[in-house]
Amino acid sequence: MKKAISILLVLSLILALPTVAQAATIPIMPLYTHISSITSGLSISSSGMASCSGQVIHASGNHARLVVTLQQQRNGVWQRFDEWETTGSTMVTLGRDRAVTTGFRYRVVVTATIFDATGRVLETASRTSPERSF
Repeated sequence: MKKAISILLVLSLILALPTVAQAATIPIMPLYTHISSITSGLSISSSGMASCSGQVIHASGNHARLVVTLQQQRNGVWQRFDEWETTGSTMVTLGRDRAVTTGFRYRVVVTATIFDATGRVLETASRTSPERSF
């Protein structure tokens, strides 16, 4: 009887392993109270033009400030290369192009701040794009 229980336990663990491995590949997203979605994007053309983008979708009735920051890595430290800002309601999108310098890594950091009608900050969130080299 003990041997049968041991075999069943081992089999159940073996069958559970692929499920655990598969679950590890699903990206973990933080939960926000007022923000439904925040995205950041960066692509760099072969001529060195960086296309930077950010978007936030949030609860209606509030306002958002969206800051898109293009960062350059120099000597292992990320530094601001350029930055743009906009405001809006419900869905705020910002996209800008900027020429970049060869020999460096770049990324975009998008920061969204949500305000209520009185200007009180309700929530702030950031999202960083994958790094790109040029």
